[in-house]
Amino acid sequence: MAGHGSGHSSSSCRWWITSNLCHVELSSKRIDVVPTAKRSVWCLARAAPVPFGWLDDMPGQSLPSFDLSGPCRETLQHLFLKVPPLIKLSFPLGPTDRDFRGHGNTPPAIRWPKGARLALSIVVNVEEGAELSLGAGDASNEFIYEANEKVEGVRDLCMESHYEYGTRRGWARIRAALKAHGAHATLNACGRALAHSPWLAEEAVADGHEISSHGWRWERQVHMSEDEERSVIARAVEAIRVTSGSPPVGWHTRSATSLSTRRLLIEHGGFLYDSNAYNDDMPHMVSDEGRDLVVLPYAFDTNDMRFQPGGGFVQGDDFARYCIACFDRLYAEGADEPRMMSVGLHLRIIGRPARIAGLETFLAYAASKPGVWFARRDEIAHAWRDGLGLARWQPRPALSEFVA
Repeated sequence: MAGHGSGHSSSSCRWWITSNLCHVELSSKRIDVVPTAKRSVWCLARAAPVPFGWLDDMPGQSLPSFDLSGPCRETLQHLFLKVPPLIKLSFPLGPTDRDFRGHGNTPPAIRWPKGARLALSIVVNVEEGAELSLGAGDASNEFIYEANEKVEGVRDLCMESHYEYGTRRGWARIRAALKAHGAHATLNACGRALAHSPWLAEEAVADGHEISSHGWRWERQVHMSEDEERSVIARAVEAIRVTSGSPPVGWHTRSATSLSTRRLLIEHGGFLYDSNAYNDDMPHMVSDEGRDLVVLPYAFDTNDMRFQPGGGFVQGDDFARYCIACFDRLYAEGADEPRMMSVGLHLRIIGRPARIAGLETFLAYAASKPGVWFARRDEIAHAWRDGLGLARWQPRPALSEFVA
């Protein structure tokens, strides 16, 4: 279905419907919104800043599924476009496509399953065997651990041994702690790591954990070409599918992504969510090419990486106390608004004997509170879509080619 409405004096507007998405385009700046069961709309992709005046002139009957006048117009303005009124300055202000407001003061009225106040996401990063190593044929050695020391030109057996601790001893302790408290987690796993330790994937699946993708190797994608990224995605998906029995539906790149990463995940068609964001305590939606993607923000503060030099954690109790403080605040806020909490773990870090008690203390505390949902990240993403009235997500055909 398609139609046209008269827009702002210097703009033209057209709209069209595909599947359950309504697309509104203003002078080539597109907004994708979707009707929910309550006949309100939620933004899936934020448009570039545009004046609000164009909405005043759009005929109320332009969109058959809902009316873009009155309260609905206000909803679009304040909830979805999230663009503050234009201000006048005596100097040029550069453009931005960043969203500084998020859901603002009017978050979606979504409740977690069974009325839970907090969705608690435990993320176990599996990187051992995927760290850069000359011994694995990589161009350099990984040098980041508890003692940062670069070894160049030859294989770094010391660093390799540090990482091996994670699979040899750390995983067993983390696995036992999760099982003791009935906590289902997401293993954020590098494809090459699981290819070297397929037994770990089998144990995780047997325990009911999700396995999402942390890339092929443990490396940044920020400077990769698009062809390189396509290969990385294809390799990671294949390795996780072969070792776990199912392809991953979530993705999280080590630190900085490229400008193309999220678009490529959407083009691939097999991803429900992306965790490459740190900007909120609740999920949000993005879209491209008429396809949507849930963004599940991750966290670096409630993360055992802070045991590394200068990170602030020394004793296991440091980790527990900090995570409990974050939990208490989000749990309280969860009485009125949807909240999720991410806790990041690494096999070789929190799995050390002097630190594991910090994780056990936190899990025991969280499990003692009513209304806490220990959730896999795929479960959180599905629940968010359900709360927005979206159709159940299913993998879609790739829009472009991904070759390992």
